[in-house]
Amino acid sequence: MTRIAFIGTGNMSTAIIRGLLRDGRDPKGIIATAKSAESVNAAQNLGVTATDDNQWAIDHADIVVVGVKPQAVREVFAPLQLDQQMLVSLAAGLPVSLFETLCGPRAIVRSMPNTPSLVGAGATGLYANEHTSAEQRAQAEALFSASGLARWVPDESLIDAVTAASGSGVAYIFAMIEHMVAGAERLGLDAETARDLVAQTVLGAAKMTQESDESPATLRTRVTSKGGTTAQALAYFDQHGFDALVSGAMQAAYDRAQELAKS
Repeated sequence: MTRIAFIGTGNMSTAIIRGLLRDGRDPKGIIATAKSAESVNAAQNLGVTATDDNQWAIDHADIVVVGVKPQAVREVFAPLQLDQQMLVSLAAGLPVSLFETLCGPRAIVRSMPNTPSLVGAGATGLYANEHTSAEQRAQAEALFSASGLARWVPDESLIDAVTAASGSGVAYIFAMIEHMVAGAERLGLDAETARDLVAQTVLGAAKMTQESDESPATLRTRVTSKGGTTAQALAYFDQHGFDALVSGAMQAAYDRAQELAKS
């Protein structure tokens, strides 16, 4: 049985643990660490082994998941000793080279998950260094596919593109939902009805995109009748530079991710 230690059990670690348990992973093979007694108790409530001793957790694991906040990684991992364990990082913005410096040459996977992992619908980008075997890549992918979708990128710099697309992208969709709900309320719908209809519309569009072999552009065209209501709304988007607005926002997120990686 492959044993996994989560060093730090915040929201994302908890989401991954829950996904693994839903997927049938033996809770005896999962260790979660936390600083406070309250957080240790919360981890124990998941049904896994919980402790405040990071070194003990590492000593009893085959895979070590970095679940502490990025700003705390150096402080937490500098005194720890790893053997041959693979390291899987959830710490946004921190390059593989940092972990190689802290923990020595080893299999290291850098991830960029997003918050829908909390409801089993996450999207995660993964990058593995040259020390990571095919078997270890499969093990890392299984961690994230249990709570959503996982995709590999061939170059570490592309993790910043993943950040712009899906890591931060969740908030773009929330913003769209927020403004569509507000618009529906201004047109007379009550708040609950507006929220339910808009949320289901986004869910349905996403599901159609995933399940169709056709491009989003083709799907959009198929629901747009010439001279109809949808065409009128899309024309308004075009007139106000919707394409440039979205691509510019994604570029801004990408640029900021690169800045953070250098800081």
